[in-house]
This record gives sequence, C-alpha cells and structure tokens, in this order.
Amino acid sequence: MLLCLLVGCRARTPGYHADVAPILARHCLPCHRPGGVAPAPHIDDYVHARSYAQPIRVAVQTRRMPPWGIDNTGLCGAWEDARWLSGDEIATIARWQEAGAPEGSPAVKAPEDAPAEAGALFRADAVAGIGGVYRPGLGAGGNRCFVADPGLDRDRLLTAIRVRSTDARAVAQVTLFALDSATGETQAAALDAADPGLGYACFGGARVADARLVASWTWPDPVLRMPAGTGVRLGGGRKLVVQIHYDISLTGSAFASDTSIDLQLDDGAREARILPVTAVGTLPPGQRYVAVEGALPVERRLRVVGVAPLMHIRGSTMRVEVEHGRCLAELDHWHFSAQQLFRARQPVVVEAGERLHISCAYKTLGRSQPMHFGESADEEECAAYLWVTD
Repeated sequence: MLLCLLVGCRARTPGYHADVAPILARHCLPCHRPGGVAPAPHIDDYVHARSYAQPIRVAVQTRRMPPWGIDNTGLCGAWEDARWLSGDEIATIARWQEAGAPEGSPAVKAPEDAPAEAGALFRADAVAGIGGVYRPGLGAGGNRCFVADPGLDRDRLLTAIRVRSTDARAVAQVTLFALDSATGETQAAALDAADPGLGYACFGGARVADARLVASWTWPDPVLRMPAGTGVRLGGGRKLVVQIHYDISLTGSAFASDTSIDLQLDDGAREARILPVTAVGTLPPGQRYVAVEGALPVERRLRVVGVAPLMHIRGSTMRVEVEHGRCLAELDHWHFSAQQLFRARQPVVVEAGERLHISCAYKTLGRSQPMHFGESADEEECAAYLWVTD
C-alpha cells in the first residue's frame, strides 16, 4: 500500500466475463435478454454488451437503470430485493467502458440464465381477470381500468399477487384497488358500461368512491409480495379494479393481450392497513423545479413496513420523513409507468403525536398554464401510501 502511495498503482482493468457479466446478470438480464420484458438493447452476451458499453455506463451512473426509483444507500431507508447497484459495481462498469470494454478471459463465464423467478413459490388462491383481450393502441388507451370479481365469499388477507399476460412485454405497471362499498361498485360498473370497449379510461386512480389501493406492481418479477408476514384485507363479495399502464414501445400499436392477476391469500398473516400521506397545490408553468409539501399527524403508534409512492408524469422527486428530519423514503428517479410497492428491510416506528411529512417536486417546463391536483393525465398528485401495522 505504501508503495502504491509513493509511485502510484493502477487498478486492474475489468473484463467482461470476470467482472461485468456477473453485474449485468444480477441487475439487468431479467429484462434485457431475448424474451425479456424490456425494450432493446439485449445485453446477454459480450458482443451486445460491448456495443452498448457507453449507454450502459451512462444509465447506471445516472441511476436511470436498473429502474429502481427509491434510494437504497441506507441514508433514507433500506429495501428488500433492491435493484440497486453499489458504488463499486458502477465504478467497475465505468472503468471497463473507459478501457474499451475488453472481453477478458472467457475461461470465467457469466451465469447463462437470469435469476430464477420468485413465482415458483407462488400459490394462487383466487384470480382477478380483466375480462378478455384488450388492445391499448396509441394514446389514452394505454392507461385502463378493468372491473374484476375475485369471487371471495368472505374477507381475506392478500399477501402476494402474480401478474400473468398473454404478452407481458407491454404490461408495464399494475395497480390493484379494492372496492369497499356497493356505491363504488356501482360507479365502476357505470364507467365500464359508458366507455366503449373493454374496461374504462383512468389514469392516477380508479375514479370511483371507496377505491382503496391494495397493490402496486411493476417489472421485472411477475410476483409482488406484501411486506413480510403481512396481508391487506379484501372484502368478501366485493369486486376489484385492475388498473394497467401499457407501454407498447416494444410490441407496437397492434399489441393485444389478456391479463390476469393471481391472488395469494393467507388469513394467518398480520393485517396491514394503508395510510396515505398527501400534499396538494397548484404548480406554476415553465418551472424546472417546483415543490409542494404536506403533513399528517399520527394518532397512534404504528410501524411502517412499506411504501408505494404516486406522482404523475411531471413528478421528479419525493421525500417522506418523520418530523425532526428522520428520513423514511426518498425517490430521486420517478417514472410514472414504474410504480411499485417498496418493502422495508426494517420497520420504521412512528410514535403517537409525531407527524409524517411529504414533499414532492415537479418539472413544468413547456407548459403555459398552471397544473392542478387530481386524477387526470393533465393534473398531478403527491402521495405516499404507507403499509403500516400496529
């Protein structure tokens, strides 16, 4: 070490097979491979990875890829199954690209297959289908709500969902809402009947009263599990709304598919409820950065075990914290079509009398009129749905 300080030492140049391929296999190949759900590039071998070395470096250094919007440095929460490259992994890819993306010794081979899907351990106890084949086409049809009946004869606790589609490449994001009243079911049925084709137009929420968010899923794993040991209540005899955000950039406008949501139920789980922390405001046009803030007093002690953030297409960052600066979750790379539930590695305890605080930032460049808050595509939202237990 002293010799290195005196004369300088160069770190070993990373090679594809020994150093870079294992990183890509862990973090990228679940999507970026033949048959994967992500658009090009496919980077499952040396030839393809080398040709995209510069874009790969930029994507990981800016943390645009892998698509994991929530901070996982440990400074503001830590999350299960985080698609989060370490600083060393990012540096390895950067040094490899700078060196000309060498192949290195092929004697050390990367894993040939992407990580196994968690769906192998999934148990389907009920199914919520969209009711047929849907073709989103171009434009507003890419965001759609479908009324589904899971056929539950009594209240059950939802512990996981599995998204199945006849062509999963374009099913970018799924949000599941429980309808907790006859009024909500009637409203959803009326929207469905009034809108030509399968389902009805929606964007941020389900557009009906008493629609309660219960799951928020995105690529690459077909299975979304609730925080460990917990479940969210679904009402017996009640319907659900399945909201899907489609992305046809890979499949083309002729894409059509039938999508179903398998439900795993466990009445022995600990019931979690969902606590929304929100902010509202009016966003002035033409701004590179404009923020809104909100707060929620906590009435009784609770444990935060997960968070599902929600903004629309103008959103850029979000921060959720307990008063006095105790950070709970922070998002630096928001993407509307990559919403999901993030499961905390360790519960965060919030005491009665404390306040939860949320702040959301937006870009309104290119707009000439103020933006208001609501559920439509031309409005915004600022919400963190917290999975909490007592």
